[in-house]
Amino acid sequence: MLSTAALLLVAVTGCVSSTDSLGEAPEVEVTDYGTRWREEKFVAEAEYTIRNPYSDPVEFRVGFSFTSDGSHTLEWATATVDAGTTVTGTVFVPWEKHLPSPRVEVESVREERRS
Repeated sequence: MLSTAALLLVAVTGCVSSTDSLGEAPEVEVTDYGTRWREEKFVAEAEYTIRNPYSDPVEFRVGFSFTSDGSHTLEWATATVDAGTTVTGTVFVPWEKHLPSPRVEVESVREERRS
């Protein structure tokens, strides 16, 4: 299953130093998700991108929600993103049932700015 869910969410949890913004919020996007065989078991997996619009590096902590048939799992990914750049990553959780694949959404974005 392929899904693109561009979400602009930001929850500032603390600033190490003040930074100048380029006038935009960070963008976290789920670019693909589904179930896969990994490390001898089925997992629900999501690929994502994080764009840092600020003029300083930022450590982002992103909560991804995996939801299917009434069950909900929250998994966190952490990435430090240099000023004005985008990184990609993958987050996964054990998913004993191969099907149905869960829906994956960005639930929370926290940032800690670094200078």
